[in-house]
Amino acid sequence: MQNASDQKNEMEELKRKPAEEDKVLQTRKKAIDRELAEVEPLVRAAKSAVGNIKTESLSEIRSLRAPPDTIRDILEGVLRLMGIFDTSWVSMKRWVFAVKSYLRESQRYIEICRCIRFIACKFYHREYN
Repeated sequence: MQNASDQKNEMEELKRKPAEEDKVLQTRKKAIDRELAEVEPLVRAAKSAVGNIKTESLSEIRSLRAPPDTIRDILEGVLRLMGIFDTSWVSMKRWVFAVKSYLRESQRYIEICRCIRFIACKFYHREYN
């Protein structure tokens, strides 16, 4: 009889744990959605700004012997987001040259942006417009 009571208590505990974990996950999801809502306008603005980058500007950045801290921080963040963890100035200059080449092929660049947007929408379970 005691064994059945122990098993019943254990089953109730096992049922309670997923419900508690679900509450925690829902709270985290709400926090992430709030953060995402704050970041999305910034991402849109950045995307728009990237479309206005001129190859001359990239050439100027690439010609610097050592970048200003702001440029270095931005490029380091972009490289890390892309999975490139070598953030030396040499690596950054290589990447800027590659971006410059892509910008020359604007149609290809636009298609890459569309692909990134599509993947991001799928990742965040949003509609692709």
